Amino acid sequence: MNVACDVLTPYPRSDRVRRLLRRLEELGEASTLETMRALVEDSLMLMGAQLAVGTRSVADPLLDWHDLLRPFAEAWRGVWVDGLARWFDNNFFYRVPVIEDLPDPQRLVTPGRAAAMRSVLPSWAAIRIVLPGPVTFTRLAKIREGLDPIKVAERVAEILALEAEKSVKNGASVIEVHEPFLGDMDARPEDAEEAARLANKIFARIKDKAETRLVTYYAPPRREVWKKLSDVNADYVIIDYVDKPEAAREALDAWTPSGLGLGLINARSIYPEDVDATAGKAKELAMKYKVEKLLVTTSAPLDLIPLRYALEKTRITCEVVRRID
Repeated sequence: MNVACDVLTPYPRSDRVRRLLRRLEELGEASTLETMRALVEDSLMLMGAQLAVGTRSVADPLLDWHDLLRPFAEAWRGVWVDGLARWFDNNFFYRVPVIEDLPDPQRLVTPGRAAAMRSVLPSWAAIRIVLPGPVTFTRLAKIREGLDPIKVAERVAEILALEAEKSVKNGASVIEVHEPFLGDMDARPEDAEEAARLANKIFARIKDKAETRLVTYYAPPRREVWKKLSDVNADYVIIDYVDKPEAAREALDAWTPSGLGLGLINARSIYPEDVDATAGKAKELAMKYKVEKLLVTTSAPLDLIPLRYALEKTRITCEVVRRID
């Protein structure tokens, strides 16, 4: 069995970056240059932290992203951002995209980021790029009445496929599509079917050129939702285990991907895991479900806890894998 570790991003911001962004965006007091310098320095530190503990790939820390959807909504014609709404069941908010017409990209968001990472990281380091899932994007957006939601989701998938293709050309070697909506109580089996179908459109553009992942978090999808992901052509499918272990096991009883990502490190708690116990749980689950490739990861992106705890969770995630080995 192949075993590796990675953590889900975004990472949380340091106090310095948080203060500078607030002063720049809300008060207009900080300089753009000073803020950008802080973002770059902290991003380099966080990429180095991943390299230091031995993650399978180095993820973009995404410190300048306010939420998963907004960078793309702001880059597309036919879409604008409205007021704040709660980001699932977290004390965390996002700007709601308002889709007035089929999105049309004025610019791409992730290829430049991949190129920037490639320019500073060792040649052997695998670069990971995060994209919002088309289902999560459209379910959390407001779509103008009369506009076909299915056509909107298809168009979002087409744009994200271009993002993935160009990012791989610029040095990315892992593409993650995040579909946290699938863990929501409102998610239906047909949402998972659509998520798998649209993710396949994205992954088809980078077939045999990059590792592909479909990611769910904040709660494991219900059994009937999870098993509808079985048609996805991804190297890994990731499920949150620690939030609801029994529900996660029920889902895995219905279908286990050959490449399974287990969210065994609690990204919504500052308390450290027992490394040996977590490694034992990972081995137990891998043997029970006959997993060919196991990815130990966090239960959600790490931006929900303070930075020093996120760094400790990064270390623990890979220490668990070393204990498994």
